[in-house]
Amino acid sequence: MRGGWGEGGCGPNSGHRATRGGERSPPSPLTPRPRKAGGEGDQTGPRPRPIADCYTRAVAHLGACLADALHFAHQRGLVHMDVKPSNILLTADGQPMLLDFHLARAPLAAGDPPPAWLGGTASYSAPEQRAAFDAVRAGRAVPSAVDGRADVFALGVVLHEALAGRPPVPGVSPNVLNRRVSVGLSDVVGRCLAAEPAARYPDAAALADDLRRHLADLPLRGVRNRSVAERWHKWRRRRPHALSVGAALALVLLLVGLVGGYIAHRRDAARVALAEGDAELARGRAAEARGAFRRGLAATTDLPFGDDLVNQLTDGLRRAARAAAADDLHAVAEGMRAISAADAVPPADRARADALGRQLWDRRAELFALAGDDLPPAVRERARADLLDVLLVWSRLRADRAPADRPAMFDVLTEAEHELGGCAGLYLERATLAGELGRPADADADLRRAAAAPPASAWDHAALGMERLRRGEPAAARAEFEQAVTIDPHSFWARLSLGRCDLALGRADDALISFAVCVGLEPDNPVGHLLKAHAHARLGQPDRALADIERVLALDPDNAQARTLRDSLTAVR
Repeated sequence: MRGGWGEGGCGPNSGHRATRGGERSPPSPLTPRPRKAGGEGDQTGPRPRPIADCYTRAVAHLGACLADALHFAHQRGLVHMDVKPSNILLTADGQPMLLDFHLARAPLAAGDPPPAWLGGTASYSAPEQRAAFDAVRAGRAVPSAVDGRADVFALGVVLHEALAGRPPVPGVSPNVLNRRVSVGLSDVVGRCLAAEPAARYPDAAALADDLRRHLADLPLRGVRNRSVAERWHKWRRRRPHALSVGAALALVLLLVGLVGGYIAHRRDAARVALAEGDAELARGRAAEARGAFRRGLAATTDLPFGDDLVNQLTDGLRRAARAAAADDLHAVAEGMRAISAADAVPPADRARADALGRQLWDRRAELFALAGDDLPPAVRERARADLLDVLLVWSRLRADRAPADRPAMFDVLTEAEHELGGCAGLYLERATLAGELGRPADADADLRRAAAAPPASAWDHAALGMERLRRGEPAAARAEFEQAVTIDPHSFWARLSLGRCDLALGRADDALISFAVCVGLEPDNPVGHLLKAHAHARLGQPDRALADIERVLALDPDNAQARTLRDSLTAVR
C-alpha cells in the first residue's frame, strides 16, 4: 500500500514544521480594522457589534491567517494535504499556526504516474484528493490534478465545522445550521467546498482576501453579494454618518466633526502602529515591526500637525531596518559557529568563512552600530555576541591559514574591543596571536585581562569556552559551557560545545545526551545530527550512527564530514 487515509495519513517520517498563519499581524477580529480614507473602506468610526458576532469574526480572522499560511506554502511548491483542526494550534496571542507538514508534497497533475506515497484525512480531503488516493492504491495514474485548491477545500471543511458545529452536508450552508453566520460568509465557505476544483477559490490568497473583506465590511470579490440586507448593513457600518446629514447648519457642524474625527482617527491609527512597531521590535520581530511603522507612516500622509508622529515613525522604521540587519548578521554568525564546531574545516568552508569575515569587517561601522543604545537590549546583546563570535572565528581561521596576516588580525581584535567592549574570549584569542607573533609582553597583558574579566552572561561563558576548546583545554572549556547551559538551557551552541568537550574527554554517553538535546532544540540543523552520529560511533552503535548520518545528508547533501564518517562506518561493517 503506497498511500493511506487516517488521522495523519502516511508518508516519510520527516520532522514536522509549524507555519505562522500569515506573514502579517492583522488586528484582532474582535476589534474593527482602521481603514484608509476614500473608496469602499472610508469610515469615521466603526459601529459597535453585538457580542454574538465576535465568534464568527474570530473564525473568519483565523481562516484568513491560515489561508495566508497555505498560500505561502503553495507559492513554494508545497500542498499541505492534511489541513484539519488537530493540525492547527493557537498561540497565546491568538495567532493560528499550521502544523504537521509531514504529508506535504508537490502538486499532482492529471495523468501523473502514481506517487510513492500519498495521504491525508478522509473527512477533510477534497474529492480529487480522495480519487488520487484510490488511484494510488490501485496502481493507476492520477485521474485529476491535486493542487493548492485541495487545501482550500480542507480549510473550508474546518471553517464549516467551526461555524456550523458539524461537518458539512452537501447542499446545506452553514447559515442554515447557525443563524449567526451571515449569507456572505456562508457563501465563502460554500465556494471552498465546491466539488469541482475549478469552482473553488483559485488560490488561498483569494480566500484570505475575501475573509478579510468580510471582516472589513467590504463587498466580497469571490462570491455574489446576494443578500441585500447584508450589503446594506455593511454599507452602514462603513459609513455610519452618511444618513445623518440634515439641514445646512447641521451639515456644516457634521463636516467639522467629521474632519476632526478623521484627523483624530488617523493620529490614533498612527499612534497604535507606533506602539505596535515598538512592541514587535522589543520581541525581536523586525519584519513585523517594519510593517507596523510603514502602516503608521501611511496613516500620517497629508495629516496636519503630524510632524511629531512622522519623526517617531521614521526613526522606528530606521531601527527596524537595523534590527533586520541584526537578523542577517545572526544568520552569518550561526554559519561561522557551525564551522567552528567542525573537527576539520573543509577548504571550501574555510574560504567561504574567510570571505564572510572580510565582508563583515568592511561593513564594521554599520555593524558596530547594531550594538548601539537605540535598539532593544536583547537585540543589542545578540548583535554584540554575533559580531564577537564572527570576528573570533575569522581571526583564528585567518591566522592558521595565513600567518602573515596575524598582525592584521591582532589589530582587528583590538578595534573590536574598542567598539564592543572586551571579554575573556577575545583577550585569550589576542593573547594567542601575540604569542604567535613573538610579543610575550602583549600576550601576558591580555592573559591578565582575561583573568580580570570573569564571564557574567551565558554568551560570555560560551565565548570563553570556545577559546579554551581552541587552545586544547577541553576540561576547562567544559566547565564554561556547563555554566552557559545552566544560565541559558536553550542555547544550542553552548549545549553542542558541551557535548564536544565530553567527546574529547572520552565521555561519549554524556556527549550523546547533549547532542540529543541539540537535535530537539534545532531539528533542522545538521550539526547536531552529525555530532550525535559521532557519539553513537564512539559507543559502538554503527546502525544508529548511520541513521544520524542519513538525516545529516537529507538536510545538507554536500556535507563532506558526514560522507567521510559514513564511508568509515560502512567499511568497518
